Amino acid sequence: RLPRGSTEAPVWQPSKRSHSARSGITGAFIHHPPTGALDYLIARARQPDLNSQIVYMLHGIDDPRVMAFIVAELGKIRSKAAARGSFSPFSDVVTHFWRRAQEDGRPMSDASRSLLLRTWQDRTIDVHQRRVALDIWAHGRESDDLQLLQDAAGDEQLAVQILGQRLERADQTAIPLWIAKLADHQNGHRWWWHAQHLWAPQLTDVLDENLAWRRDHGRRNWGDAIDEDSFTANALIRLTPSEAERLLLRHWDYLKRLRYFVQAALYVATPRLHDLAGVSITEAPEPRVLLSHLSSGWHTREFGHPGITREIQITGIEPYLNLLSEGDLLALADTCNRHGWFGLRRRLFDDRVTRYRVSWSRDSAPARFDAMLKRKYWIDVEADEALATGVSWDDYLDSMSSWLAERQSLDALQVMAGALAHRGLRHDLLRLKIYENMPREAAEALIADVTFAVQRRTLY
Repeated sequence: RLPRGSTEAPVWQPSKRSHSARSGITGAFIHHPPTGALDYLIARARQPDLNSQIVYMLHGIDDPRVMAFIVAELGKIRSKAAARGSFSPFSDVVTHFWRRAQEDGRPMSDASRSLLLRTWQDRTIDVHQRRVALDIWAHGRESDDLQLLQDAAGDEQLAVQILGQRLERADQTAIPLWIAKLADHQNGHRWWWHAQHLWAPQLTDVLDENLAWRRDHGRRNWGDAIDEDSFTANALIRLTPSEAERLLLRHWDYLKRLRYFVQAALYVATPRLHDLAGVSITEAPEPRVLLSHLSSGWHTREFGHPGITREIQITGIEPYLNLLSEGDLLALADTCNRHGWFGLRRRLFDDRVTRYRVSWSRDSAPARFDAMLKRKYWIDVEADEALATGVSWDDYLDSMSSWLAERQSLDALQVMAGALAHRGLRHDLLRLKIYENMPREAAEALIADVTFAVQRRTLY
């Protein structure tokens, strides 16, 4: 509580019950479900005092009983949110959990998925529960999924979700319905998101028509944008460079003032589009506006998007790097590392993103190793980050050996031992030294442990 008369805003603190539910208990339940206690927990959750905590603890358990319970609870939550004209973030937490589980090779059991299938197919059940069941079910993948979705296409309550799932599964027979959605310029622009899943020649014509509509109905001042722009630009950059260039050139007389499309021109990165984008940036009253949030417009970190794939996309914006935000520079430097374009990163970004770990040098190494002294268990992450910048393991280990010789402490030896256990080879063990200031018994035990770890993991 705040003192009487205090003007400070109160800070919300979760209850001890909620904190316990969101800590290790939920993770433990997911990996080791308390099968014998599930019926009790589900019954106990019907009392309001522990309802939200138990729902959270159970949401990742793969059991038909739990799945039926979670669908019912999320249905209630969505129903109340819909009545208020809002949405439920927790509902997304649950559906995203099962998406990640599928991606991580932990697919839902047939029993749980069958329960979800029966639920969303049953038109007598509350519509919100049906939608929840379909959302969770759709994150699984089986060979007959598409046929089931096609058979349910006439279900008016779930029609929008079903169409989205058909497109996500690259159903060519759904393209006419997709085109009909795209024709709605008030609400249809978000359907361009499905361009990542499939494409057809007639969709290029629809995109062309969409850009023509934008000419007549949208603002065309410098930096202006409408909701549709980001979605149509994203669909455009997924085309082949020649096709994307053709559409941009056809409408460039007004697209040249709009941020998403100037960035799309730089992304497509043909010589002609580079020149035109350069003219726009030069003529713009606020050039930074045209290049704001570039890494987002190029989808550099978006799951399922190709993002940057060619070095010319990076070199093409070299004249404008001084106009980019620090966050965009960091994203581009990180992209260079992920593609192995280390020379390009060094030349363009190392002097511009010095606050972040996108580069590594012998000069910066001691400070990075010193930081590990207080969090030794993170040395594997530190080593991986360093090697991702293009430094060789031998160079990295040379610097760490020199650092150990300077520090001559057991803590420093522990850091180096952790790095070797994670990445080292057998001949690297010779670099471990016991110095006079170290407690010998503890140092010898540490070296024995890491020697066993390295020898168990490697043959050489």
